[in-house]
Amino acid sequence: MDGTAARRRQARQAPGQGHRRLPLERHPRRHRGEDPHPHRAPGRPHRYPYASDLPITASSADWGIVQRDKSPAGNPITIEGVHHAKGLGAHAESSALFYLGGGCRTFDATVGIDDEDGPQGSVTFEVWADGRKVAESGVIRGTDPGQSFTADVTGAGEVELRTTDAADGNYYDHSDWAEARFTC
Repeated sequence: MDGTAARRRQARQAPGQGHRRLPLERHPRRHRGEDPHPHRAPGRPHRYPYASDLPITASSADWGIVQRDKSPAGNPITIEGVHHAKGLGAHAESSALFYLGGGCRTFDATVGIDDEDGPQGSVTFEVWADGRKVAESGVIRGTDPGQSFTADVTGAGEVELRTTDAADGNYYDHSDWAEARFTC
């Protein structure tokens, strides 16, 4: 028996009673909402998580930060008059990296230029899975309605959401990944 195990055993013995063990304290029950499977990889999403609810491993934006559930300027996400409660907003060029641990199948979002930029701006949206581009939107302009966007991310350990300036400079390029979520 090593020293640590012996000290633990001694701590459970009543003074002067030799090897008789005292009852051990019961472990408290898990609280509602705690992960019932703590052996899972940390941060690995389950079911249908919104991207804005997951930890972002790394992010960058040409101006400001990647916003959770807000436009790049901190307003509610709005694309051509349609408000969205969930999503990511960032000024192109931007990137947000998520750890999925190989447990998700698809990524879905409505993508577009936020209304705070008016009719200006042009952006492309890309999804990269484990360093390989798996989906691209093509050029989306400030006058375009939100576009449905889906990417196959089956088995990917990491997924990166990128926006580019569509090769015409990044003026007015406030991009939104509205209702962005994974299917895991």
